[in-house]
Order: sequence, then structure tokens, then C-alpha cells
Amino acid sequence: FYFDWSPTGDRLATLIGEQRLDVREATAGAAAEEIATPGSFLNPIWTDAGLLYVRSQGGAAQVVLGEPGAAARILANAPAPLVMTAPQSGDRIAVQATGNVDGVEASFQAIPTLPLNRLAILDVATGEITQVTNTPAAAYFWDPTGEKLLVLGQNVEERQLRWSLWADGELTDLTDFLPSRVWADTYLPFFGQYALSTTMWSPDGSSFVFPGLIGERGGIYVQDVGGGDPVFVSEGNWAVWSPR
Repeated sequence: FYFDWSPTGDRLATLIGEQRLDVREATAGAAAEEIATPGSFLNPIWTDAGLLYVRSQGGAAQVVLGEPGAAARILANAPAPLVMTAPQSGDRIAVQATGNVDGVEASFQAIPTLPLNRLAILDVATGEITQVTNTPAAAYFWDPTGEKLLVLGQNVEERQLRWSLWADGELTDLTDFLPSRVWADTYLPFFGQYALSTTMWSPDGSSFVFPGLIGERGGIYVQDVGGGDPVFVSEGNWAVWSPR
């Protein structure tokens, strides 16, 4: 059971698995209005552009922008369960559909199909899909400006996770680490939900914080997105940054 507030704080979108997707007024006793039969996705995201969700329509899953009282706009076909994150503006979506078969990006279609097992950026205005990674990503987070995307992937050869930064169409590797067990087990599987209320980004978007093991030292590190080595700041296995 997952939820997100409208930007004005007067309505609440609620999701119960693939059973119900509702919107209700944030007043005592307000009735829920069912807006769609949900597809397989982690959580709705209510942005300034509207409510982003996945619906099941005619046997197909679709990424949709809409809300009660407004026509829903289909942004893309979703070929498998997906996780998406978006900046507050709602102009772009970072999304990954994860499945067991190969997918084909079909951005030339009227309604494009998201690639499978690849992180992609979906432009809400144009419908253009930009593939960010060639392998599955473990997590991804927009910076406070909505211009940069922090991507968590894998360094397969070293059996570690790797932070990378996507900005201006380029993906730049930053640092490798082993995550803390607590963070990997309780945070990563639900990162899209946590991203609605917590952030690892500094308020100015110049750095981010994460828990992990680098070399022989485990704890909390801060990484400057401009490069350089991460800085150890504390013992610990969980970290978020104040949004202000």
C-alpha cells in the first residue's frame, strides 16, 4: 500500500498492489475515487505535470500521465513490471522495465515501448526514449534540479556496485563500493518509494551521501559529483540528506 501527495497537498493517490489505484481528498471521511486498474509498478508519482502511474488497459500495461477530471495521456507501453522516478516538474521520467525476455525499443511508434532490463529516460512532452544503460540498474535518483540522474549499477568484474552520473546525455562513472547489508536489504528493493520522501542528494546537487564499504573501511561516505574520491564522514549503515 503506497501513496503520494498531490503538489498542493489536498489530494492523495493510493496504490494497493495491482488491485486498486485511487485518489481521495485529504479530508476526514473522503471517499476514494478509483482512477484505473493498475499495472505492475512500484508507486504512483504526483508531479507538477500530473499523476504518473501504470495502468492495465485491454491486456496491455501503459505508463500514463493523468488524474481525476482530466483525460489520461498514454506515454509508453510497459512490457514488464517497472520502477520509475521523476523530478517534481514531471517533464522526464527515469524508468526501467525488468523482465526475462529481450525487449525492443520502438520509439518510432505512436506509443513507444520501453526497453527491457535497461534504464531509460522518457521525455513526457515528446515521448522520446533515451537509453541510459546497457545493463540493468539497481536504483536511480534525480537531483534537486531534475537535470542530473544518479545511477546505481554493477561493476561485475570486481563484484561491487558502482555509482554513475547521467547528465547532458552522458553517463560518467564515479565510485565503486559494497553496500551495507541493512541498506541493500531494506532500501534498494523499494528505492522508488523512498525517493518520494527522502534523498541522498545535497540540496545544491553538488554531492550525495551513501553507506558502504570502500577498501577496508565501512561507513557513511559523501561523493562529489565533479569527481574525486568519496570522503568518509561517519560510522553507520544508513544515510539520507536533509532536503534543505
